[in-house]
Amino acid sequence: MPKQYLGDGAYAEWDGLGLTITAENGIEATDRVVLGPGELILLLVFLRGVRLDTAVDLLRTDIVQPSNDLLTLLLAHVPPAREER
Repeated sequence: MPKQYLGDGAYAEWDGLGLTITAENGIEATDRVVLGPGELILLLVFLRGVRLDTAVDLLRTDIVQPSNDLLTLLLAHVPPAREER
């Protein structure tokens, strides 16, 4: 999958084995985080704790305007957290 712009100088790239997220200054990548299968599972577990409706509402605001569907697709596959009783 080609590198996707996430906004605010951040990019994501999938190589088939893991996700690489870079921060770039327009010339080069200044910071890099590589998430392998284990880290991706932990990220998804973390995202399950984020209320889906809250995340979608945030995507619809002027605060977050992703230039592609990467985050939207990810959120569509993460079920909302269960409500505490």
